[in-house]
Amino acid sequence: MQVERMKFMAPAWMAAIFAAALIPLFATPVLPIIDLYDHLARFFILSRIGADSMFRMYYQAHWTLLPNIGVDIIGTPLMKILPGVSTGHLLIAIILALLYSGVLVFHRVRTGEWSLLVAVLLAPLLYSYVLNWGFINFLLGLGLAFWTASFWIANRHRPAMAVPLACLCAVAIYLAHGVAFALYWLLIAALEAGDAIAQRPFSAALFLRRFTAIAVQAVVPIALFVVWHAKEAAARPIPTAPDPLVAQQVHNGLYRLSTILRVEEGPAYWFDVATLALQLAAITFLLWKRSASIPRNAWPLVALGLILMIAVPSKMFGAFYISDRMPLFAALCALGCISFAGFGRHAADRLAGTAIVLIAGARLAVTAVAWHGYGAEYREFESLEPKIARGSIVSEVMIGAGHHETRVPRCEMFGPMLVLDDRAAAPLFSDPNQQPLIKIGRLKTAAESLQAAVPLPRPETIDYRPYMAGAIKAGFDYLLVCNANLLNLPLPAGLQLIAQTSHFQLLRGGKGHGAKLRKKLAT
Repeated sequence: MQVERMKFMAPAWMAAIFAAALIPLFATPVLPIIDLYDHLARFFILSRIGADSMFRMYYQAHWTLLPNIGVDIIGTPLMKILPGVSTGHLLIAIILALLYSGVLVFHRVRTGEWSLLVAVLLAPLLYSYVLNWGFINFLLGLGLAFWTASFWIANRHRPAMAVPLACLCAVAIYLAHGVAFALYWLLIAALEAGDAIAQRPFSAALFLRRFTAIAVQAVVPIALFVVWHAKEAAARPIPTAPDPLVAQQVHNGLYRLSTILRVEEGPAYWFDVATLALQLAAITFLLWKRSASIPRNAWPLVALGLILMIAVPSKMFGAFYISDRMPLFAALCALGCISFAGFGRHAADRLAGTAIVLIAGARLAVTAVAWHGYGAEYREFESLEPKIARGSIVSEVMIGAGHHETRVPRCEMFGPMLVLDDRAAAPLFSDPNQQPLIKIGRLKTAAESLQAAVPLPRPETIDYRPYMAGAIKAGFDYLLVCNANLLNLPLPAGLQLIAQTSHFQLLRGGKGHGAKLRKKLAT
């Protein structure tokens, strides 16, 4: 009776752990997730473009089958019923819930047990390097991948039912993100290989049938990918040399190592490394004491994760930062396979388990505190926003190399939030071969002119004046300067300081454009 009660209570405890893991998410009105608000602004436009004259001036919907539109399909209708900022929090909560539950169900199917230790280890891993980049389509696809893999392993002995449903799920994973589908296929292939190797006696016929069944799942996604890639390759020239910024960052061995050490990304590099080392030490101790184990049939999958971390290139098929995502995939696979069936036989087990719980709690608490600090910046931003004439086009200028985690606050959220608040237009992710939205009109001309005339500021940039002057010359009406407190040079000639707070400056070029814009929108 006691055992049955524990089995019943485990999912409830896992739900409670997930609820605690959401605390950082709701500790701030604006999430410091790098690409998130660019995506949210696109969803907002797509949900209103038919009825909003401002959006019709600058954007055009471009729905087609792309290998990364999963969150667009979910987020666009949500934007019709919820405020933009609330939609962002809800979407991230949904994606994290899908990923968290998918790995736990996968672990249950593979090991036959519910493990609270796996749930605890998963909680801080939700705030990963990948989430902080804002790769939300990939995370959605990864959650779907673990759920589908769980379904396949549990039902593969009934191929007449399992194969068609798995094929439908495979298409959904591909539409969420193409890389997530590739990882899903490698995941189930590695599992099938591991099960075949561990089987006694080995049955070549059974392995061939199962491998054929998983090969069938790739037919439609591969066909969709071939069609998409042909269009994508035809639409963009093949570069003859790597971009210097990419070559400097993502092709550097130390950078690749940092993505492993920061697979759980918090507010400080040393904190991430220290807590990861302590977690690995506790797990290694449990493996040594045989209180935890990795079954033999899971070894090919664990090996696959390690190989992907080392060997996957940073750029494939027009997408960057592919290698950044592999440590998270490897960690989730390892947690999905590790068994803690022997936990509790030694007194030291409880000490290791307590350490794992304390580390997870500390990581979530520190992340919540760090994210809470962005609330003050958000209030500063809100005070500046009404000073921008509705219908303007705005370029964000991020001071201090804010394009990823640095010692300065992130600012990538605020430019797109002008779009979310229906205030202005801004350059967004709008590649017709990557997103279902394209820029048109004056915004397209300004964005392309700026890109051709002035390179995006590099991490080592000190003088931002050429970029500011170039943005106004290209046709942007306003510049929203974030981390303006780090500026130490006078503004370029011809720029007017409209408003200023501790962290922001609002700059304008020229006069009289606001009234003209309001008149144009009214007609």
